[in-house]
Amino acid sequence: MDGATSADNAAIASARAHRATFGTQANALFRKNLAYQKRNTRSNCRIILSPIFVSLLLLVIQVAVDSAIDKPANRCGCLCLSCCSDTVNGTKECHDATDANPCLPGSYDDCNQYDTTRCGFAYSDSGQAAYCAVPEPSSWPAMMQVPLVGYRAAPPSPAAAMLYTGEDQTISTALANNLFVQSALSPSTLAAPIANFQAQAAQGVFYGELFGQLGLVLGTSQDPVSTYFIEPAFVNSTSMFNMVRDTCASDTTTALLNQAIVGSSDDFVRSSFNCTQELPVWSATPDALDRAIFCGYKDANCARTNAVTFAEYSQAWDFRNTAVGRLEADIYSNNSKDPNFGSGSPPLNLRINQGLNLAANAFLRWSLGPQYSARLLAVMEMPKQETHLSLDFSSLLGPIFYCWLAQLLLPLLLVTLVYEKQHRLRIMMKMHGLGDSAYWIIQYSWFLFIYCCYIAILLIVGSAINLKFFRLTNYGLQIIFFFVWGNCMIACAFLASVFFTNAKTANVVAFLWVFGTGLLNNLLMENYYQDHHAWVYVVELIPAFALYRGLWEQAGYAFKATYQNGGHGLNFSNLHDYNNHWIYATCVCAVETVIAILLALYLEQVLSSGTGVRRHPLFFLQRKKSVGGGSEEAAPKPRRGVLDLLKKRRGSGVEQTGAVASKVIQGFWNQQVGPKTPTPIFAAPATMETDMVQPNPSSPAITALHGSQNTAKGLGGVAGPTAVTNPAAGSSAVVVDMDSSDVRAERDRVAGMTTFENECIVMKDLRKVYPPQDGNPAKHAVRSLTMAVDKGECFGLLGPNGAGKTSAINMLVGLMEPSSGTALIDGLDIRSDMPHIYAMMGVCPQHDLLWETLTGREHLLFYGRLKNLKGLQLQEAVNAALRSVNLFNGGVGNKKVSTYSGGMKRRLSVAISLMGNPSVVYLDEPSTGLDPASRRNLWDVVKNAKRNRGIILTTHSMEEAEVLCDRLGIFVDGQLVCIGNPKELTARYGGYVVFTVTTPTGSDVQKAAAFVKQLCPSARPTYALGGTQKYELPTSEVSLSQVFAGMRQAQQLFTVLDWGVANAKLEEVFIKFARSIGAEGGG
Repeated sequence: MDGATSADNAAIASARAHRATFGTQANALFRKNLAYQKRNTRSNCRIILSPIFVSLLLLVIQVAVDSAIDKPANRCGCLCLSCCSDTVNGTKECHDATDANPCLPGSYDDCNQYDTTRCGFAYSDSGQAAYCAVPEPSSWPAMMQVPLVGYRAAPPSPAAAMLYTGEDQTISTALANNLFVQSALSPSTLAAPIANFQAQAAQGVFYGELFGQLGLVLGTSQDPVSTYFIEPAFVNSTSMFNMVRDTCASDTTTALLNQAIVGSSDDFVRSSFNCTQELPVWSATPDALDRAIFCGYKDANCARTNAVTFAEYSQAWDFRNTAVGRLEADIYSNNSKDPNFGSGSPPLNLRINQGLNLAANAFLRWSLGPQYSARLLAVMEMPKQETHLSLDFSSLLGPIFYCWLAQLLLPLLLVTLVYEKQHRLRIMMKMHGLGDSAYWIIQYSWFLFIYCCYIAILLIVGSAINLKFFRLTNYGLQIIFFFVWGNCMIACAFLASVFFTNAKTANVVAFLWVFGTGLLNNLLMENYYQDHHAWVYVVELIPAFALYRGLWEQAGYAFKATYQNGGHGLNFSNLHDYNNHWIYATCVCAVETVIAILLALYLEQVLSSGTGVRRHPLFFLQRKKSVGGGSEEAAPKPRRGVLDLLKKRRGSGVEQTGAVASKVIQGFWNQQVGPKTPTPIFAAPATMETDMVQPNPSSPAITALHGSQNTAKGLGGVAGPTAVTNPAAGSSAVVVDMDSSDVRAERDRVAGMTTFENECIVMKDLRKVYPPQDGNPAKHAVRSLTMAVDKGECFGLLGPNGAGKTSAINMLVGLMEPSSGTALIDGLDIRSDMPHIYAMMGVCPQHDLLWETLTGREHLLFYGRLKNLKGLQLQEAVNAALRSVNLFNGGVGNKKVSTYSGGMKRRLSVAISLMGNPSVVYLDEPSTGLDPASRRNLWDVVKNAKRNRGIILTTHSMEEAEVLCDRLGIFVDGQLVCIGNPKELTARYGGYVVFTVTTPTGSDVQKAAAFVKQLCPSARPTYALGGTQKYELPTSEVSLSQVFAGMRQAQQLFTVLDWGVANAKLEEVFIKFARSIGAEGGG
């Protein structure tokens, strides 16, 4: 390895020694975040109180709902001792219950008094019975749903028509004729079953197997209920139908049923039996059958008319491809009457059990003979305890409220990220040594910590006030789901921050997203979640919809468990239930967390998002090389020489030709093979050749800047522009020597450097070209900037607005990537080693980049830790910095920055830039807004800070430049036009002396003017008021000795009250340069 590579590795090793470790950076950022949160106590309290407030709100609603539904109708019925009924004339008739006139359920409208000691199934109506304790449930016959006589389809009405179809009409008709087959009953055959029935009734149990044993098929027009604890067809005063195949004229069974059963147990049977004939009606196709079933319902209105028609069928069968030895049957029924269908409430029982049994028995009779059957005896529920109506309102409304709560931190996280980017705090931290990986990991961990505390409060408070949404759901599932969602939300916040540059806009959009997705899920998507639609999986790929679906599943199970007065909500055992999307929603959030993080990391690098240099979209494919065996977050790239840099490049809006490259002997770190003799790091070019980069040499600006050959000699040997033909570039290419002697000397000095022991900043042919936009040509912001800043030197960079100073500084601090050329900072290349350079760099930006809620001391502690200061050394450095900028006394450093004046903020920014003893400091107009005393104090600080470090200062104060800067460079139209110490520049480029004379008013004024014209014919008057006149005298026409000799003679010719002569001021030199290109000076 040669000397250049060794020096390179030594520079990187030195940078690593200065650079804070990941743990130190993490500690600094964590402490800063903690201090920031302490200063935002009110906002944090509001965030913490939000889940408490919502939980208490749901509790209040729950208490109100419980009070509203705590009525006798929602409990098991008790014996009514006094009841009232409404009469037809609108009055109430009340009476006490007696044996002759009892207050039976369903026979009264209001009960005035209950006997709470006698409660149970016998005293309940069909609604109350569902809440009664049933240790021995009754069995009930499987009923068929039969329309009322007036609603039945014609022409069979009053008989009840049933539809059937099949692929083979003959077989289907035979099966239909075997559906309703009954044996004739006699009183003797009924005696034993009836006795058993009555014995069971005496024990409070309805013996429903009786009807199945007798082979009876019963129907009812009574609406079903959601359980089989009671059959409303028996307990309500309505008619039941004995379904027969033949005409009712030959039916004797119905009469026997009324005699033997009706009235034998008033507690169970309060309805009478009527005979109803079932007539089979053939339907050509299953579609026609299905349409007939649906359109027969009165509210279907398939004819699209205002008339209400009734054509209802009891049931329908599609025997499909039934044959001997194979039964295939579909049962059709109309469940449009179910008011709970699709509402989320428990569905009503469908009366299709008997239809299925009839189809099976018809197939047995047709296949094997009339003596074969498999009767469905009865249906019944499992035993249960006494319950009451309980509705969990926290679960019913919970999904939308908890969806909002779970996303409530999203605007906060997004605003935090965008705020730091908008106010350039992110890049400020980066320029002081905070790595991207440390920033991402610590911010992510900090956000996750805040979210976990937030969700823990929600879970603890919700469980403490007994919200079933939390209490009935397995806590392990809740922790998993909320933790996964938290990571997904934080990752999405990082991703969204890439697309926003304004914190207020991000805040508004985030809140609209939070509330909009919650409402959209609640008002629209819940209806689709209940059904199994394949496209719902696609919708749930949106994180907010996946969140709502997970919460909706949790709420549904909790609501069902509460409604059933027992059981558990969502747990591991029911995650695989049909249409349960909890696992899918959780997995979506987990996968999208990884995707969002990777996208955010990538887009932040390739988009111009205000966090650093924009990288190539395929930057991750570039080869990386580790230096020194260390593992860094951005390993330095292989060094490229100036020959490589000056090769033909496209994409930056400028094209450098091979003619320029051929003039360069050697570039940065060019590897040499041969004798180990000192080799210049930069070779001096014979002439700086440009085609499009340099301005037109014949323009008035160039002529004014450099003057003619004679004038240049008189001003100290400034070489004028020389134009020659460049044969390498063609006859149309022009080679222009734009460099003045001092600029050329600086270029030669840089080209001849062999080491960087005394130089901390070295720039070589640094260029920045902005690509064409909106039809405008490419903008050449910086044109071949070559110079060096020595250690212990303060270099002042002056120039009018738009001269390119900011672009040059932005390239040096890593905010922009050079179009070509490069710079070395303490031996490290800005193109590949910026992560290392940040560790040894201090920046005072033009605008104060500070956190308003942090104190000055907290700012310095944060940036001091980033500079690897610790313990007592850190505290001493902070106190010294506060004292140096006069922010220590009176506890000013412990006050919030929001209370600081503009000058105090400026002084704090300067103190930040000097924390950690950086090797290079960039000060951008540091004294702006300071009073004279503070400005003088700040100048002393900068003067003391020059030791062993390089400082680049930009300012519009010529006084400040003369006081602080060892050398100055004036930047005009993207290029350095002069360089030197302030006195040299004034003497060299002023070109005149300022002569002032004061005489009495009157004729002496004209005599003084005539004298000046005689002394210097080219004198230019610049000021005249009363007897005082001021002139600029070109040094090429007059010398100081001539001025003094002339004034001795003038005093004898007219009265001279006062006179003086002085060299040109730096400000006047600067204004001349600015005016020469038509710029506004000083802005």
